[in-house]
Formats: sequence, C-alpha cells, structure tokens
Amino acid sequence: MESTSEISRVDAAAVLVESIQNEAAYNRTFAVSSGEKPIKEALSELF
Repeated sequence: MESTSEISRVDAAAVLVESIQNEAAYNRTFAVSSGEKPIKEALSELF
C-alpha cells in the first residue's frame, strides 16, 4: 500500500540526522510526514 504525504527538506534532513544518531533506527524502513510532534519525540516513539 502506497501513500503520499509532504515533508519539507529541512524536516527530511532533520529526520536523517536524528536517524543516523540513533542505532535503533539502523537498517530500518519507516515513513515520515509533516506534523505537530517534534522529530526527536516522534522517532523515539518508533524506536
């Protein structure tokens, strides 16, 4: 199932930075989109 959503380049870059600093995110696939929750908080809920 494919879905579409939008995310700014700045937010996409922030997700990448947070992901490479979190070993639990290594070798994982996840989808992201814009939202109200801070990126660090959202990723901590995933991993």
